[in-house]
Amino acid sequence: MTALSHPRKDQSGAALIVVLLLVATLAFILLSISEQVKASVERSAADRARAELMWRAAAGREVVRRMLEKVFQENPPSAMIANAGLFAQEFDLPYQYGAASVRFRDATRCFNLNALTIADSGGGGGSGASVSEMDRLARLATALGLGDSEAQKFASVVGDFIDKDSTENIGGAEDGFYTALPIPFRTAGGPIASVTELRAMDGVTRGLYRRLKPSLCAIDAAEHPTVNVNMLNAHDAPLIYAMTNGGWDLSAIRSQIENRPPGGWSAVNDFWAPYTSDGGAPPANSGSLTTSRIEAIIRLEVNGRTMEEKLLFSIDNSGKPELVAHTFGDDY
Repeated sequence: MTALSHPRKDQSGAALIVVLLLVATLAFILLSISEQVKASVERSAADRARAELMWRAAAGREVVRRMLEKVFQENPPSAMIANAGLFAQEFDLPYQYGAASVRFRDATRCFNLNALTIADSGGGGGSGASVSEMDRLARLATALGLGDSEAQKFASVVGDFIDKDSTENIGGAEDGFYTALPIPFRTAGGPIASVTELRAMDGVTRGLYRRLKPSLCAIDAAEHPTVNVNMLNAHDAPLIYAMTNGGWDLSAIRSQIENRPPGGWSAVNDFWAPYTSDGGAPPANSGSLTTSRIEAIIRLEVNGRTMEEKLLFSIDNSGKPELVAHTFGDDY
């Protein structure tokens, strides 16, 4: 009888290695499939949450618009005071699931960059922007902590970016500079749509932008918003300083703002009284007791995810609110 043959020991070891490799390969494949499924589920959940947030944001815009309509229907535009009425608190929005709130703030206290598109008033220089408006912008930048030369350069750069000609201001930059960059582009050559466009301008660093942004805005019209003097706070003193082209001392402005009567000034001239008593002349657009631009900041939360939306409303003389801008995140 022939003896049964047995596999060699080295062949048994090779078979074990093959089996282990197969198990490892299958485990890797299963792990990859598991990760892909997990990522797909997470993406789907994020998409659903985002869609839910976007729908709630759309609803929030309508709720806020109706809130403003109701307020102005019941109380036609009259004196508006900081920390009173709409501006007194944060309001919860009526959503069944999740959380949502809105707070309102006055949006008239800013320097309109598009005012630099006003035709040159004859003060010299190559820019089509009004020299006086560029001076005011430089004054504002100085009051906000920039050195004189840095403030003048900033105003020149903004003026060149917005004006329609190709002649550079001293320290400015026109198309010739921007088209030579690694990623070339051209200047706006007209009004800008958002203050964020400053970040594309020569020399405007992130730090400089963050310092100046709270005092700036970009309105379609080539005019400044009418400032509600009863909404001013000490941080707005540089804006008033710029409005007077440096004629009213910063410390005196802060003192006047901090000494606002409890019910607010009853007339715009009351705010300017200390300045005019010293011989100063208020600007042509000296302010108002009402707010023509209101910003609403909506904060939404659904399933642990949050989103912030900013709405900008323009209020006409009849008190009708019109949504003119809305963005998600930090800036217009």
